[in-house]
Order: sequence, then structure tokens, then C-alpha cells
Amino acid sequence: MKARSIHELLIIVRKKVESSRSKDDSSQMLKPGLCWIITNLRYYSVISDVEGEVIINYLYDHQPKGAMAYFWTPYKIKPRLQWLTKHINLTKPS
Repeated sequence: MKARSIHELLIIVRKKVESSRSKDDSSQMLKPGLCWIITNLRYYSVISDVEGEVIINYLYDHQPKGAMAYFWTPYKIKPRLQWLTKHINLTKPS
């Protein structure tokens, strides 16, 4: 299988985040953060273990300033989608 680019991988993560909205509150995710989402994608073989590590490393290398254990408030979807959209645009092939 051809290795996917970080751009492609971020798109996959964003789609999973978008589909993980709470039915009771669309501003909330069903999982607390992106690491949970990435683990879920790995568990269901949507991405490989190596691709999961690539995404996690990218996330840590580009974390928001002042980030703590969770880079954003747990379960909040908007800041995660904003970050993903920004980095999808930054990694878009020329």
C-alpha cells in the first residue's frame, strides 16, 4: 500500500472528528480528543499503525501554544476542526 501524505491523513482525521459529534450537543465530540480519534482509526484499520504515529508526531510538532495534556478543552469539536482545517491547508500539495 502506498504511504499516504500527512495532508491525506489529516483529511481522514477531520472526517472522523466531524462524524463523531454528539447527538445531544453538536459542539461536543463523543471522544475527548484527537488522540482518541486517531486510536479509533488505527483500531478499525482505517489508518495503519505507522500512519497513526505520523499523525501523532505531526500533532505534537504543531501543537497550539500553551497546550497542556489536552491541547484543547476535552470534547470540544470547534477548535479541533479549526486546527485540522488550518493544517490541511498548510500541507496541501502545490
